[in-house]
Amino acid sequence: MSTSDSPVKTPLYLDLYRKLCEKIESGEYAVGSKIPSEQEITEEYGVSRITSKHALEQLVSEGFIKRFPGKGTFVQSNTAIAVHPISAAAHAPADEKPNMIGIVMESLSSDFGGEILMGIEQKCAELGYSAIVKFSYGKEEREAECIRELLAAGVRGIVMMCVYNEVYSPIIMKLSLEGFPLIFLDRYLKGLPIPFVGADHLTAARQLTGELIARGHTHLALAMFEESGITSSAADRVNGYMETCLKHNLSCRDARIVVARESIHQPSQEERTENIRKIHQFLQENPETTAILAMSARVGVIVLEAVAGTNIKVVASFDGPQHAFQTPCDLLYVSQNQLLMGSTVCQQLISIINGQEVPHVTYIPHLLHS
Repeated sequence: MSTSDSPVKTPLYLDLYRKLCEKIESGEYAVGSKIPSEQEITEEYGVSRITSKHALEQLVSEGFIKRFPGKGTFVQSNTAIAVHPISAAAHAPADEKPNMIGIVMESLSSDFGGEILMGIEQKCAELGYSAIVKFSYGKEEREAECIRELLAAGVRGIVMMCVYNEVYSPIIMKLSLEGFPLIFLDRYLKGLPIPFVGADHLTAARQLTGELIARGHTHLALAMFEESGITSSAADRVNGYMETCLKHNLSCRDARIVVARESIHQPSQEERTENIRKIHQFLQENPETTAILAMSARVGVIVLEAVAGTNIKVVASFDGPQHAFQTPCDLLYVSQNQLLMGSTVCQQLISIINGQEVPHVTYIPHLLHS
C-alpha cells in the first residue's frame, strides 16, 4: 500500500467559483446587487466562457446567486443555502450520533465491489461501527438521494464511489466545505480536499498496455462504454493506454471501440447483439488489430464474446473478467486487492471522524495476471 500527499490540480472553474464566493461573502458583491456577466467575468479573470458559465452555475446551485433572463444575475444570499433538506439527525453533535458510516457505491458485479464491502464490514466490526450501503447506479440524481438518506439516518461519515460530470455535485461540494467526513473510493474529484483510496489506474493501464506491446502487438484497440471518460478511474486508464502507445510510436487515438452501456444486472439480448455488431464492424474496418484492451470487466465480457473466430490474439482487461473459464484467446488482466481497499477506506474514514489526519491519496497495490 503506497500513499501520497501531493495535491491534485484544481479545475479552473472551482478556482473562479471560490474567488466569486469570497467577493459575495465579504460584501463586495452585496445581497441584491447585480454581478458581472459571463463575458465580463471571462475578460476580468482571463478564463474561457465555459469556465465562467460553470462557476456561475455552481453559485446558482448553492443559492448564492439567481439569474433573471434579460435582466442579469443578482446576489441572493451571502451564505450557501441548503442544497437539499437534511434531517436533524445530520446536524446532531458527533458524540450523539451512532457509530455508523454510509457507503455510496455505483453498483456491484461478479468482478468488482463485493470484496470491498466485505473489507469495510470486517473493519467496521473491528472498530465498533456499522455501515449502511446505498447504490447510485451511475446516476447523479440517485447519488444525491443516497447522500440525503444517509445523512438523515445520522451517519458520521460517508465513503463515496462518486458519479462525475463536468460540474461537481452541489451536495458533495457543500459537505466538503462544511468539513463533513468524506472519503473517495476508486474514483476522485480533482480539486476537492477529500482523501482518496483506490488503485493507481494510470500505472495499471501503462503496465497492461506495455505487456501487450512486449508480446509483439503493435495494432491495439481500446474498448469502452460510451460514458467511460467521465470518471477519474476511466480517464486515468485511457491516459495510461495512450501514453504507453505514444511512447512506443504507436497510433492509438482512432483505434477505439465504443459500445453502449448495458443494463447492470441482466443485459438484454438486443443490447448484447448490437454491441457485438459494433465490435465486428470495427474489426472488419481494422483487420490488422490483434489485441484489445477493455476498460472494465463488463466491457471485457462483451469483447470476449465478440472476438471468437477473429484475428484477436489477446484481450486485456481490468478486474477480470475473472469468471471467464473458457476464452477464445489469451486473457490478460489486472486485479485489485478489493478486501484491502475496503478495510483501508473504512479505517481512514473512521480516523477522519475521530479528528485524525490521513494521507490525501492512498494507492492499494494491484496485480497483473499474464
